[in-house]
Amino acid sequence: MQKIVDSIIYFRAYNKKNLIFAHSFLKYLFITLIYMKIFVIAATQMELNAVLKNTSFNNIKTVVTGIGMLASATYITQLIIEQKPDIIIQIGIAGCFDKKIPLGTVMLVQQEFYGDLGVTEKGTWYDIFDLKLQKPNTTPHHKKGIVNTHIKTFNKANLPVVKAVTVNQITTSKKQIAQLQQCYQPILESMEGMALHFVCSKFNTPYLQLRAVSNYIGERDKSKWNFSLAFNNLNIALKEIIKV
Repeated sequence: MQKIVDSIIYFRAYNKKNLIFAHSFLKYLFITLIYMKIFVIAATQMELNAVLKNTSFNNIKTVVTGIGMLASATYITQLIIEQKPDIIIQIGIAGCFDKKIPLGTVMLVQQEFYGDLGVTEKGTWYDIFDLKLQKPNTTPHHKKGIVNTHIKTFNKANLPVVKAVTVNQITTSKKQIAQLQQCYQPILESMEGMALHFVCSKFNTPYLQLRAVSNYIGERDKSKWNFSLAFNNLNIALKEIIKV
């Protein structure tokens, strides 16, 4: 995979005027992309089925990682070691902090944060970096989060890129919502995103976290959620991203 990225950079920098080379290079790139080992992963089989339903994706394989960071990190690590994928695409629904963003909107997460790894003391939230248990720029972290550096290469659908938090317990209280917004300015919340960012960054494996808004954070009336729209839009976005 890195050879492909390096070749693109070389081609742009040195061979813009060499049309014969350009034709050969693009042919090579097209053939290489066809045979990329693309893995689409999700926390549940239900999410995979809903997104991939009635669509033929001949060049991908799928993996169910389980719910939460622990299960996801384990299966993603196993996947990378055993299968050596060229790219991992994590798909799923997510809660949204911004009620101005319509339900069903699909986004790519660029920077992921831990949403509940720390302690609340006297009503104030302190994460592991505030507690000085870990430095905020310890690899692969940058300013407390983990940034996906592969988005520009693979965002073929030109999707908006956002910040997100990963939690073990879904956020419901207004105070907790306000604290997360103040600390990290997230747009989305999930239960598996950080596992993807951490493991793939450590193994230097390209990845994308593809999320569709199914509900707003704090809204527990599921009649106001929209799963079907979120899954349908994920299907459309995924087809745009992996087409060659």
